[in-house]
Amino acid sequence: MDDNLKYTQVYIAEYGNVKGNVDINSFGKKNIAFDIGANKYGEAVFKNPSKALKVLKRDYKDGIKLIQREFNLLPLNRFNYKSYGTFGWQVTIGTEEEKEQTKKVNEDMKDLLKEMCDEIKEVNEVKFSNKLKSHPVCLTTKGDVSIEMQKVFDAMPNDMGIKAQTILEINEKHPIAEKLKDLYANDKEEFKKYTKILYSEARMIAGLPIDNPTEISRLICEVISK
Repeated sequence: MDDNLKYTQVYIAEYGNVKGNVDINSFGKKNIAFDIGANKYGEAVFKNPSKALKVLKRDYKDGIKLIQREFNLLPLNRFNYKSYGTFGWQVTIGTEEEKEQTKKVNEDMKDLLKEMCDEIKEVNEVKFSNKLKSHPVCLTTKGDVSIEMQKVFDAMPNDMGIKAQTILEINEKHPIAEKLKDLYANDKEEFKKYTKILYSEARMIAGLPIDNPTEISRLICEVISK
C-alpha cells in the first residue's frame, strides 16, 4: 500500500503533526468503512482504504458512473480516486437550452479559443463549458486515452509516447470568461499570461505536473500585482 494512504495514527485535529480539521465523525456515521485516521504525515486517510473504496463503489455507484461518463475517467480505483473527488462536484446534466447557449458561445468566440489553443500547444482544444459550477477551468479528454491512463503510462520506466487528447474547458458563467474576452480585445500580452496560468491550474486540478512552475509563479505575481 502507498504510504500516503496507510493509517498509522489516530486523527486528532491539530495534535502533533496532524494536519487540517476534518470532521471524522461525519464520515463514520455514514458507514464504519469510512472511519478516518491519519498517515505518518498527519494527513487524514481512511483506516481501511480498500474497504472504504468497496463500500463507496457499492453505495454510490450511480453517482460514480455519472462522473466517469461525463469526465471520461477510468473506473474508480485506488489510483484515480482523487480525480473523482475533483470532478464530482462539477457534474451537471445540462438542459437543451444550456447546451445551445454553450454551443453559441463557442461559435461566437472561436477566434479567442483558437488563439488560446495555439498559445498552449499541449491541448487539442479549448472551449467554453456549462458543466462547471464554481470553478473557472478543468481539463478533460477525448478519445480512448484518459488523463488517468496517461498518468499510468508516464509512470512507466520506458516512455511509450502515449498521451491523452486534452481539452481545456472554461466555465462560461465564471467571471474569468468575461475577463478573457476583455483581454483578447484589449491586451493580447495579458491574455497570453492568463491563458498559461489557467492551463496550469487545470493541470494541477487534474493531478498532472506543471512543466514550468517558475514561469507560472512569475506570471501569477505579475498578474496579481497590477
